[in-house]
Amino acid sequence: MEKKTIEITNPNGLHLRVASEVVKICNEHKSKVVLSCKDCAEAEGCSVLSLLMLGAKKGDTITISAEGADAKEVISAISSYFSDGAGI
Repeated sequence: MEKKTIEITNPNGLHLRVASEVVKICNEHKSKVVLSCKDCAEAEGCSVLSLLMLGAKKGDTITISAEGADAKEVISAISSYFSDGAGI
């Protein structure tokens, strides 16, 4: 299992458009992806609703966990998306 913690920098947090892009990235890979935020329940990376339920806001940290053959690649893709401003 691979893990990486990132900070949400988008002023609107993890909103619908951002969650949709994360799901798209997850669906392009074979690994199982889980995101968690502030000791809350985990969210499946392939579920928009689950990601929105995290309620992640700007400044919050999210831990991305992935398990599978391309775990490093999917984590890298998601963290790059967020570090590039998550669509800003």
